[in-house]
Amino acid sequence: MTVSEERTRPDLAALRIQRDDDGPESRVSVAKIIGWIAAIAVVAGIAWATYAFVVVPRSAPLVETIVVKPSINVANPPLLSATGYLVANKQSKITPKISGKVVKLNFDVGDKVHAGDVLAILESTNIQAQLNEAQAGLEEANREFKRQSGMWANGVTTRAAFDAAETQRQAARARVDQIRINMRDMVVRAPFDGTIATKSTEVGEVISSVIMGQVAGTLPAGAICTIVDLNTLGAGALRSEYLDWKWQQGSTLDNRLIGFPIDIGPTALFYRADLFEKAGLPGEPADVARQMPNWAAFLKAGAKLKARNVKLIANAWELFAVCCQQQSKRFVNESNQYVGDSADIRTAWNFAVEAIQRGVTAGIANDDKRWTGLFDHGVVATDSGAAWHAADVMQAAPSTTGKWRVANGAADGANIGGSFLGVPVNGDDHQTAFDVIKWLLSPENQAKMFAEAALFPSAPAAYQMPELVAPDPFFGGQRTTEVFAVSAAKKKRSFQAPADEDLQRVFQDQLRALTAGTVSAAAAWKTAVANGRAKAQSLGVLTQ
Repeated sequence: MTVSEERTRPDLAALRIQRDDDGPESRVSVAKIIGWIAAIAVVAGIAWATYAFVVVPRSAPLVETIVVKPSINVANPPLLSATGYLVANKQSKITPKISGKVVKLNFDVGDKVHAGDVLAILESTNIQAQLNEAQAGLEEANREFKRQSGMWANGVTTRAAFDAAETQRQAARARVDQIRINMRDMVVRAPFDGTIATKSTEVGEVISSVIMGQVAGTLPAGAICTIVDLNTLGAGALRSEYLDWKWQQGSTLDNRLIGFPIDIGPTALFYRADLFEKAGLPGEPADVARQMPNWAAFLKAGAKLKARNVKLIANAWELFAVCCQQQSKRFVNESNQYVGDSADIRTAWNFAVEAIQRGVTAGIANDDKRWTGLFDHGVVATDSGAAWHAADVMQAAPSTTGKWRVANGAADGANIGGSFLGVPVNGDDHQTAFDVIKWLLSPENQAKMFAEAALFPSAPAAYQMPELVAPDPFFGGQRTTEVFAVSAAKKKRSFQAPADEDLQRVFQDQLRALTAGTVSAAAAWKTAVANGRAKAQSLGVLTQ
């Protein structure tokens, strides 16, 4: 369009509002509206059906749900209903090899540890002092041995003096080695990788290496189990069938029986009858018991053997051990007080010292390789020991079968060794366990155990049973059980503390030194008492 063109103007006058119907063609009927609504409804229905039955099943699975209620099937109960717990397939209760006071703990319950980790450290002050003393003794022994060696090479000393110096040096070295081992054992290490399950002790407590605990008293700190009082299960009715002192050993101070008697180790004198007779001493057991009823008479008889170049005993410290067992009191009393300087211990000590001073000992320890030759070659004529020691004598002197006898007298009335059976408190059926023990350790079964394993019965009724009255060829056909039965009946009731054996070894060490000639009798006693007190203190025994 150009500017010169003219535009047609609309006729505004023709505009008007239509108020009348335009005719049938321009009207929408009600039926038509309803039709459209119906059509829309049909389309919506088809759409919903397509979604529900096509789209939804393809997008997610249909899950059927039900309501579940707990119920008990009374008509058909379960075949088995049980409760249980998990246990480790490898576990260990850690106890030290020696007793001592805990000064450090490096763990708590739940801690994970590895093999070799230090779990606890025990007090080592006293043991360090013992090591210092032992090292000083070894240095002195080495100097003396060197001096004696030079003199022996120049022919200005005796063979006996040279041998004594060598024995002294060996004993001193062994003592140093043992103390060093004890010091290593003061450090308790984990035996394998694991997790700490329980904690049984605290810093400052004294823990013991014993497993069952103190039989004749209260359980020590660190004990790993508690034992049932067998008297509550009917043991008291059987007491008269067993040796009174053995029953007492298995009881606590308040008379709870925690260990039922098994076997015992009554002592007697083993001797070579042929060597006795050659020295002018009696050969028959009854005559020996009559002539040597005590240690004084026994040591005096040793002079006749010495005159024929035969020693009476192998060493003095084993005589001391037997004599200590004969006493009514040992190194610790019922109040946990150290009594190593008591009259009872001094009596045993004096007899051992007398044996050394009389020159009737060979000075050879039982664990020395030369010990066996003493008896097989007739160097020593006697040995004091428990019934089970007969096997040691037989093994040491096989060529002397028929020459040995056993006698009562000086060496009887003591006990070395023996065992007990108990019922752990965490067992399921205490009464059944005790019924088994009662049957197993009846006099009849104890007699069978003697025949099979040489366990000497603690029930005297067994002594007359066939298993115990058979003659013994090694001892010239003698019925040796008769001698040990008499010895068992003579045993005194005595309190025995866990520390007694350790303290006895302290005194025996000084008897070894006295035998070697490195100390005087007076100095040896003073040192034994002092070292015993220090040892007792380290073991938790009262020393004031």
